[in-house]
Amino acid sequence: MVRHRTLRNNLLLIALTVWVVLFPGSGLVWRAFPDLPPPPDELAAPLFHPAALASLNDS
Repeated sequence: MVRHRTLRNNLLLIALTVWVVLFPGSGLVWRAFPDLPPPPDELAAPLFHPAALASLNDS
């Protein structure tokens, strides 16, 4: 949506991109953007989605 196209989000995305390149397993993107929809099950673990990580820890 257009309302999400802000300078703050652009700068945050640039910073998060650098962070994820340096620390790929941090999962920071899910904390920075909690309203993102969850990824499909087959992508949740590779994308370090918190729900997928919790299910891995439960096993």
